[in-house]
Amino acid sequence: MIIIPDAIWSLMLREFQACQRPLEQVAYLDGLETDNDGIVTTVTFPNAVLRQGSFFVPAEAMSEAGRHLGKPLVRIAQVHTHPTAWVGHSPTDDERAYSRHDGAVSIILPNYGAALNLLSELGVHLCRGKTWRQLTSEQAKTFLKIVPSSLDFRPRIEPGPKTRPSFFRRLLRRFL
Repeated sequence: MIIIPDAIWSLMLREFQACQRPLEQVAYLDGLETDNDGIVTTVTFPNAVLRQGSFFVPAEAMSEAGRHLGKPLVRIAQVHTHPTAWVGHSPTDDERAYSRHDGAVSIILPNYGAALNLLSELGVHLCRGKTWRQLTSEQAKTFLKIVPSSLDFRPRIEPGPKTRPSFFRRLLRRFL
């Protein structure tokens, strides 16, 4: 399972949607690993070459996007967009994935990441034996969990009556 704080997920979607041109985009979800789960703490946007139907992360940009990794931070998943509703893994996606180690995760957002409402709309792919396998929608919903970043149950406090200026401000007014 990958646990993603909603603030990080929302930030990534906003960045993808802010692009003024129809280009595929890429980001990495980094964080902490437990025995069975990845807990995302960081979203990393590499300096990638973006095109309408593909993206490419040059070696230097990949290195730059990974400099912060090392105990305890690890790369948990790659997220990228596709131009249409299709969220399969293309041969180019296979070739250019951030990793092909067993357990690598690649998440694909449809329609350049615009108006993504449900986790069932995206494609989640796992690498096993250097082969990518797409999870079913039900498996993807179980595998990815978006959790609240903060909860605020405090009552809203209305502003009170205007308070008297502080002693220091009253003193300044005398001399100005």
